[in-house]
Amino acid sequence: MLRYVNTALTVALIFGGGLCAQTRKPPVGEQLYFSEDDPAGKLRNPEPLPPEVLKVLLQQKDVRDELPLASPSEQASPAQLFHASRVHLSQLKEIDWVVTGVGPMSGADNTWYWIVRSQEGGPTVVCFTGGNSLLLLNSRTNGFRDVESDWSSAAETETTIYHFDGTHYRELKTIRKNLAH
Repeated sequence: MLRYVNTALTVALIFGGGLCAQTRKPPVGEQLYFSEDDPAGKLRNPEPLPPEVLKVLLQQKDVRDELPLASPSEQASPAQLFHASRVHLSQLKEIDWVVTGVGPMSGADNTWYWIVRSQEGGPTVVCFTGGNSLLLLNSRTNGFRDVESDWSSAAETETTIYHFDGTHYRELKTIRKNLAH
């Protein structure tokens, strides 16, 4: 009898511990902070965009509007207009993406960020924002990491927090600070 109890406990620890690790902790070294201006936020392990993610991005209105501004070679090979990093918004078994725009796929004074969720049925853009940086927070809403986007100019700063509503990230609040004295 004791042997069965020990076996059951061992199985519970192995599977239970693995499940907790899969849903709570990101892989060691997973990039959660992104910034073109801050060396700490540069893409550490950029990866080529999977074709299905590129296809979804090219269907976004903001991308369609700016694509004519790209060079002929960029239009012929639009993957070069984006840099991507794998992230885990919810569980380790799901690979999601933070994608940054390059050249015409970015603002004059900020970087454009798309968060693409991998899911059954194909990837979906669940957030689009512009800013100087993007941070995937440890706090969660509906099981998904909350997101913070920061933008600043010489006169003001703006921090926007996004929460996942079950389908997309929605703006929860924006904090603006006037820096002019």
